[in-house]
Amino acid sequence: MKHVASASNQHDFDKAVEVLVDSECWKNEIFRSYFKEVWLSVKELWVMSYRLEFDVVLTTSNGIEARNHVLKAQYVKSSSGKRSLTFLIMTVVHGYLPDK
Repeated sequence: MKHVASASNQHDFDKAVEVLVDSECWKNEIFRSYFKEVWLSVKELWVMSYRLEFDVVLTTSNGIEARNHVLKAQYVKSSSGKRSLTFLIMTVVHGYLPDK
């Protein structure tokens, strides 16, 4: 499943799914049904080849922690003594929220 998630293009994704289908775990009907219904139905949300289309820095399963680290680094670096809640909120609003 790791190879499916990390596929960087459609060909690699199809090949990784094919390997998964040929694997021992695919013979388990419960797993197969679960994987098809829960994961393959929303592959755009977790397969790297689809996620590369989004303009985001987060590519790990710990996305929130990664974003928190980037925010803290940016906040500390640019605050130069202005570490207030207002400044933090302005950083989030102007740096991370979409315009629309």
